[in-house]
Amino acid sequence: MFFDNVGGEILDVALANLRTHGRVVACGRISQYLKDSDEVYRLKNWGEIGRRNARMEGFLIYDHEALFPEAEDTMARWIKEGRMTYAEDVLEGLESMPRGLIRLYEGSNRGKQVVRVDPEADAAFRGG
Repeated sequence: MFFDNVGGEILDVALANLRTHGRVVACGRISQYLKDSDEVYRLKNWGEIGRRNARMEGFLIYDHEALFPEAEDTMARWIKEGRMTYAEDVLEGLESMPRGLIRLYEGSNRGKQVVRVDPEADAAFRGG
């Protein structure tokens, strides 16, 4: 099973390596969002889906919006208990927004890209 958020060449490599009856979840294609239509990566290995009797299906998170409150509560509890960890790549100040967006689309951030615009509000939100 391959859960794809990137698209482009990454997806193409995954398709080339599918197992028989494999599954691909297409959730995003961030590597392609800012490209003009003539620059978008054209998949070469899409035929592997049929050849390997595999399945590829889209996934839209908003189809599950009713579950958001329960998921947020569960994940917050897991973080507090140390059962789940996360990484943040934090830039400081509103003027860092363009750089943060560029880092996100280039994939040069590690973890969730965050731009902190108000350190006091952030501390209050985090219980500090």
